[in-house]
Amino acid sequence: MVVIAAWADGPITTKNNIKGCAKLARKACEDANISLQDIGIVIFSGVYRPNFRSEPSCASHIQNKLKIRCKDLELSSKHCFSFDIIDGSRGAHRAIQTASHFIKNSETKYALVVCADVKPTKQSKWLYENHALAMVISSHASGLKFISSNYSSGKLTAHTKSTFDTKKKVSVLNYVGDTNHSGEIEIEKEFKSDSSSLGSIQMRDFLLWSNNKKGELKHTIVDRTGAMSITHWRV
Repeated sequence: MVVIAAWADGPITTKNNIKGCAKLARKACEDANISLQDIGIVIFSGVYRPNFRSEPSCASHIQNKLKIRCKDLELSSKHCFSFDIIDGSRGAHRAIQTASHFIKNSETKYALVVCADVKPTKQSKWLYENHALAMVISSHASGLKFISSNYSSGKLTAHTKSTFDTKKKVSVLNYVGDTNHSGEIEIEKEFKSDSSSLGSIQMRDFLLWSNNKKGELKHTIVDRTGAMSITHWRV
């Protein structure tokens, strides 16, 4: 069982998105009172990136920005794995589950999970404010405990449309999905996220909601595609 030892969130800019993510990650580590060099895995789960870039991974850029174990490899080196997980607004759940498995089956004590989305291009249709969330996942700290998760593809009802602006020579996001998959937000033991929000906002809202709660909790995300993700927690 792993725990969210600390987290930090806030606005970021498209131009300095990696710098903004790294700043929040550093704050979360400071709040958890751990060294950056104790982190063994960095996972990034954002979907919308500057100019729709997919490689190199955002996680590797964040790792480099924070200088986490960025040294020449030797036999005694401690590795830090960094990679991205893309699964719409369900990405945060996927990343936490992956970090949980990694910690349970390795010598790693801490994982860093960063969720962030920014307006891809100036020409893209964008209904949000750029936002990022950084979480420190630990095997032994006190806090909100992750128990399990399950996923369902559901009835896929939406997709993303994009075009290429030949004059500006950039890709343009025109359609970001169906906003009808929203639900009630506050229930005593269950939190259902609003699918009209970015994944980082949905996860942040759940973390805020879980404050002062006791017992078993459930967080449900229904992605704009109609796919569902449910995570189970204990406080």
